[in-house]
Amino acid sequence: MSRARTGAALTLNPDNAKVYALVVALLCLAVVAAGVASVEGLLHAAAWMVPDYLQWTLPVAVDVFLVATALATLALRKRGARWAAFGVGVVTLVLVAFSSTANWLYVFESTEPGTPDHLYGPWLKAAMPILLLAAVEIIAALTSTRNNRENSPLNRAKKSLRESRAEVRALKKQLRAAPQEEVSS
Repeated sequence: MSRARTGAALTLNPDNAKVYALVVALLCLAVVAAGVASVEGLLHAAAWMVPDYLQWTLPVAVDVFLVATALATLALRKRGARWAAFGVGVVTLVLVAFSSTANWLYVFESTEPGTPDHLYGPWLKAAMPILLLAAVEIIAALTSTRNNRENSPLNRAKKSLRESRAEVRALKKQLRAAPQEEVSS
């Protein structure tokens, strides 16, 4: 009789250091890719409003500032400054909206109407700042939160068992210390 092989024994622990490092590396790659794509759109959008030698300022002012405000929001939340974190979070979302709009307009204006590039390209380009923010937020959350194993179901059960054993020991001690009553027959 042969046993079916399901691969269940080969499950991967997602809270493993190697998996963690791989996830952070992939997210960093996503940050770079989304950032480059977004910066490229902002550089072209900058051509509409500033001289050539200043075109680099728009991507720095928007996307670099976006990443900085996203990280600042996390730091402020960690410090307990909820209102400041809320304000910086609003600024971050405004920057994402501005960057997405600029990227959308650049592709919309630079493609031939009626083509797939014109129909789908603006939306894909507009998604880049959103992906940039999402990847930064996930990286920051992964790298700034502790692995709280105290709240795992197993550790909660162990703690409950220790507390129950302590209660039983205390009750036994009280019973031994209590005077023995005479049992009348």
